Amino acid sequence: MNHILAFFFENYREFSSCPDSDALAEQLGELGFDPEDVGAAIAWLDSLTLAPLAAIRPGSLRIYPAFEVSRIGAENLGFLTQLEQSGAIDAPLRELVIDRVFVLNDEPLPLAHFRVILLIALWRQEREIDPLLLSELLNDLDQADPMH
Repeated sequence: MNHILAFFFENYREFSSCPDSDALAEQLGELGFDPEDVGAAIAWLDSLTLAPLAAIRPGSLRIYPAFEVSRIGAENLGFLTQLEQSGAIDAPLRELVIDRVFVLNDEPLPLAHFRVILLIALWRQEREIDPLLLSELLNDLDQADPMH
């Protein structure tokens, strides 16, 4: 799915320019992507909304239970915390990223994959991305192995 998510970002720099789900699925199918992976990626992308997370207050303190730390990975949580403390992301986006990681995998993702999820979440939310952070995340986009 990582390659499909990378395709979204690389070909539609602004989420608003991305075609609807049916047209996108057709385009990806024509490019040779597996239809099952396409469906999963589009469903995952469509689920990137902050609506259910609107009640999270900015600056809220987040305590991670042991099962979250083991599932997300300490390195990924450290990176996420660093971004939040620096103001690059807010609490609702933090929670959205955590939620999407839980949907994708049962074990910690490599940091490069975690950063791709973060990049796609920022893109889907049409958030401004600091140029240095964007450069780092794009580097990870090129280096990440495919996610299953």
